[in-house]
This record gives sequence, structure tokens and C-alpha cells, in this order.
Amino acid sequence: MLLNRQPGRSYDYGCLLVSIAINEGKTADGLIEPPIRRKVAGFIHYRFVFGGLMWVFVVSGRASQFPFKEHFLQEDGTLTIHKKMFDQISFLMDSYSELPKQGKLTDNSGESD
Repeated sequence: MLLNRQPGRSYDYGCLLVSIAINEGKTADGLIEPPIRRKVAGFIHYRFVFGGLMWVFVVSGRASQFPFKEHFLQEDGTLTIHKKMFDQISFLMDSYSELPKQGKLTDNSGESD
């Protein structure tokens, strides 16, 4: 597609971005989650996290029917980036709640007990 200079329609490989916030003034830019293939409501997508964003690429053959396709990167270059709080994203809460139990998260606040 790209080599032929035919990028296709916005839903051919639909891309959604969600900004992940820790609090109202801080983006979770240090988070990294590897790509994962998921199927939700009949739509296959790949989701990964880096740079404070959750990137979702809908690759389902039915992507033209995706209920939120107006939020994909559009052919005119526009993109709506939604904002969600970290604690509202269940897969991140599940992933990161295990870190302290595994000894992989330390308190860097500088306070001593």
C-alpha cells in the first residue's frame, strides 16, 4: 500500500491513540507494554503502550464496521487522541498490581521508614 503510494482508507489499518494519565497534570510516559493481539466484540486488534500512549491498530476484515472508526487516524490527517486515567485501564492495573509482589517495584520517594 505505502510503496504504491496508496495508503488506503482510514479503517484499512485503523489506528486509535489513548493518552494515559497518572494524574491530571502527568502523563504515564514511562510505561511500556508489549504488543498483544486481542479480539473484542468481533474485531481483531493489536494493542501496545509506550510514550504515554496506548496504541490500538484494528486489523479486522470488518474494520469498516468498527463502531468508533471516526476516532481512527483519518485520511485528511486528523486524529482524535482520547485521555484516560491509568486506574481506568483494567489491563494496566492488572499488569502493574503484580510488580510490588514480585519485588520489581521499589519506592523511590526518598523517604525512609
